[in-house]
Amino acid sequence: MSEPKTLGGRPHLDNAEFSAVTGTMEDSLLTSYPGASTSFGAFYGAPPKKNMVMAIAVAAPIPDPALELDRNFTNMSLTGLAVDDVAPVGTGSLGGVARCGNSETSGIDLAVCVWSDEGSVGMLVWYHSSATRAKAEFPVLRGQIEKVG
Repeated sequence: MSEPKTLGGRPHLDNAEFSAVTGTMEDSLLTSYPGASTSFGAFYGAPPKKNMVMAIAVAAPIPDPALELDRNFTNMSLTGLAVDDVAPVGTGSLGGVARCGNSETSGIDLAVCVWSDEGSVGMLVWYHSSATRAKAEFPVLRGQIEKVG
């Protein structure tokens, strides 16, 4: 996993509020996945322009990527983030399995894409967007975060 300075051309957002959220998520990922080696979480974009993406991922052994993908969507719904219209999405050259769906929080539309492969699990959340729009960008952004080797 790498934390790029930009994601899809969006600048890294470096303020205390965003750092607190992603720091908590990173710590949770490291403790939730046995054998996890690295995790990362960050926000990118320009909130006033309604062009923001949250990225979070962990490098860890994943024995059953499809099952792990299901678990992630189930856990989101259990924590109150319902994701609808979930459908498979292309994973690009990194393989594994991935799905995207639509959600909302505080009246803001969200596109949520999650991937899982034998060495990682991650999620990208686009604010003020839909899964239809996010699906095309998903493999590109994942490729900027996940490095094989």
